[in-house]
Amino acid sequence: MGTMGAAKFKAQCPSVTDEVQLRPMPVPVTQKGSPAVVIQPAQIDEDPLAVYRFGGVKIVGDIASPVSDPRDWEYD
Repeated sequence: MGTMGAAKFKAQCPSVTDEVQLRPMPVPVTQKGSPAVVIQPAQIDEDPLAVYRFGGVKIVGDIASPVSDPRDWEYD
């Protein structure tokens, strides 16, 4: 699948995305003859939580109760 115009992509979007998933080749989409976007398969990490692992977290104290006494809060 090669370059396609925006109107053709709009009409065939579901089939184009299915094709891109099956064959991981990017598809450039043009608008008025100029490149607008490139449709390509998503890069999915094996471990979805890998972004959050940065050395660990240490919990100190009570994390469930409010920081201050609710009676001291001001309401509008």
